[in-house]
Amino acid sequence: MLQKEAKVKIVFLPVLNFHIDAWDRIQTKKVQFEQREENRVASERAAEALRVAEAKALAITCLIVAASAFGLFMILALYLLGAKIENDLRDINESIRVSGYSSC
Repeated sequence: MLQKEAKVKIVFLPVLNFHIDAWDRIQTKKVQFEQREENRVASERAAEALRVAEAKALAITCLIVAASAFGLFMILALYLLGAKIENDLRDINESIRVSGYSSC
């Protein structure tokens, strides 16, 4: 009986150790893969956050330029409208003076 147990130990223990070592290698590779994936995902999220920040900065810049252009347009339009009103009032005043309806 002892001989059978010794023979079983000779065969069984190396097989058991082989499977334990194989399992440990698989688990180590799994942990390494998961760590690489976490790093990759974190890197992609950081890159996406940077891209979004750049897009927001560009959008704000475009908004400022558009608002400045609109403001310049409105100022120019009001200036030209004021100039036209002044010119028309000058023509009306001249026409009143020429026709003799001046009260002065």
